Amino acid sequence: MEFEIKKDGNTKYLYLKKIKFEEDSYHIQMLLNNQIKGLLPITIRNVNNEREILYNITGLSSLNNVFGRNLLKKEELTRFALAIKQLEETLREYLLCGNNVKFDLNNIYYRLKQKEYYFCYCPSEVDDFSLQMKSLFNQVLDYIDYNDREVVSLAYGMQEIASRDDFAIEELLDFALDKKEEVEPIIIEQNMDSIETDEEEIDDQDDTILNKIKNIFKKEKKEDSKEEEYDISESLYIEETDTFEDYNFETGNLSDEEATVLLTSGANDYIVLKSINQNPEIIIIPDQYPYVIGKSKRNSNYKINSNVVSRVHARINCELGEFTIEDLNSTNGTFVNDERLRPHEAKSIDKGDVVKLADLEFSVE
Repeated sequence: MEFEIKKDGNTKYLYLKKIKFEEDSYHIQMLLNNQIKGLLPITIRNVNNEREILYNITGLSSLNNVFGRNLLKKEELTRFALAIKQLEETLREYLLCGNNVKFDLNNIYYRLKQKEYYFCYCPSEVDDFSLQMKSLFNQVLDYIDYNDREVVSLAYGMQEIASRDDFAIEELLDFALDKKEEVEPIIIEQNMDSIETDEEEIDDQDDTILNKIKNIFKKEKKEDSKEEEYDISESLYIEETDTFEDYNFETGNLSDEEATVLLTSGANDYIVLKSINQNPEIIIIPDQYPYVIGKSKRNSNYKINSNVVSRVHARINCELGEFTIEDLNSTNGTFVNDERLRPHEAKSIDKGDVVKLADLEFSVE
């Protein structure tokens, strides 16, 4: 299925090329005779004795361009999920099929002033709706700010939901709106006047709690408008932040109750990736997690100048002293000891392993 942009005076069209359809079909008649919210309006023309479909995209921009100019924030990602949910309800109302919608960032359009999304409904099926959602939210991962832990956590959570066999759009939206995801309350209590922590208590905390906390909070502290730096070589640090001190972990919303968050970082929690047979030598020392490697200066913690490396190629994480590397749907792949990782598959790595990004090999030291 091929698309092409055409202009006719001041009107801009998305042209669906080389496709056969019956003009009197139910789908086409619904699109021609109704102004369906969320769908691009269509026009049918006769060119060289062949009928063609044109979608009016005047005043609209493709999401590929919109997200490419401004990295996605949590609010916009949530609004996007809501637009898909509303579209599904509209399609059901008009007895149209989600498999006929082209869910691709190049073919989804946005009107900036009204903050409205428009989708392209094709006369024949594009692909299974669930498969398209998985692909779509894989694409979204290329357009998030990897320095914003909040949107990283949201985007990867949505991508994981969209990849499930029993995926339902309601679950995706519930997660985005913090309605369905339940987070266990913090069981650590302490006096704000005298902060004391037993290291053994930290080790006993449930892994899932710590992981979710790490995905929500940054390692920074605001007090009297001054930032205080922490030495990551210490066995632990305590985080207090004016921005999130009222966060309610049961509801996912802000409340009047204060909460203090504890994270752990061991003194030996570090690795080095040293290139093999590269000139000049590349040495990657992750200094924060998640740590993204790619050729995009804006979206990566470490930039590699190589045409075979993707914009955001791989991500290194560290949780409770265990290091993992995850392929970020790269074009030429991420390998651990010659085993290629599936897109968004996380693999444990340790000193002595060999990691390959496309054709660049690194020893883990």
